[in-house]
Amino acid sequence: MVAPLRAGRNVTRDPLIVVGAGRSGTNALRDVLTGLDAFGTWPCDEINYVWRHGNRDHNTDELTIAHATPEVARYIQSVFARQQRKIGGATLVEKTCANSLRVGFVNTAVPDARFVHITRDARDVVSSAMQRWTAPLDLPYILRKARFVPRSDLPHYATLYLRSRLSRGRSEDKRLSSWGPRFESLDRLVEKKTPLHEICAHQWSACVERALTDFDRIDPGRQMHVSYRDLVTNAEAVVSQIGAFAGHDLPAGDVRRATDALHKGSLGAWKSRLTPQQIADIETICGPLMTQLDPA
Repeated sequence: MVAPLRAGRNVTRDPLIVVGAGRSGTNALRDVLTGLDAFGTWPCDEINYVWRHGNRDHNTDELTIAHATPEVARYIQSVFARQQRKIGGATLVEKTCANSLRVGFVNTAVPDARFVHITRDARDVVSSAMQRWTAPLDLPYILRKARFVPRSDLPHYATLYLRSRLSRGRSEDKRLSSWGPRFESLDRLVEKKTPLHEICAHQWSACVERALTDFDRIDPGRQMHVSYRDLVTNAEAVVSQIGAFAGHDLPAGDVRRATDALHKGSLGAWKSRLTPQQIADIETICGPLMTQLDPA
């Protein structure tokens, strides 16, 4: 059965922002939606550099409403407007995982946005995120994202990137100094040489908790919440509901084709990827939030 989704009444062609912790299914959801004619997006994975413009020196991704100054908001809105012109009348979809730490900021910067919040079992997220922390360089991926770095910010991000790669080379387990949304205590945990699975667990917890807190302050009619499990097990129903939320009556055949690539294979993958001790540690850190999201 599809979990209830909170949806609004006054449906418009507002931007649709997919929110979720890294490795929670945000890419899968964005790709399914933009595989439909009714939706479009940027030709890259994320635009975190756009969201951070004007606040690039802030040490974390936890931007507040105060960071969404009129100048910052105008810049972000201009980027959205430019991309909207490129895709025409389709609904513009944006997905940047770090936005899960700053939903209030995003809501202030793009006040006409609607949100789809996707969550996933913390154990599956952690087992997947650990692989990203130690993944080899993907230069084409980096270059696609670099196209959207504001020119004035290029030297700053090039320096950060080089530092991260150098840190990986010196690391005993060949992991990056930082991957994914930068939450408040990330650097402290890395400096303490905290086990990677615990860092990833704290990252998931910070993203989910901060997003839920911010969503409590936003009109319920502008947000929807869905689990990754529902997305892959009830894909056509979930995507159709999201389409309706965005103002589209999606043809059933189109939805079926767009969701063909979704599969259940990754559900519960943590059972074979994580050790019993890692599972216990993750459940200690994430347990209360996991129960809140899935009390059954």
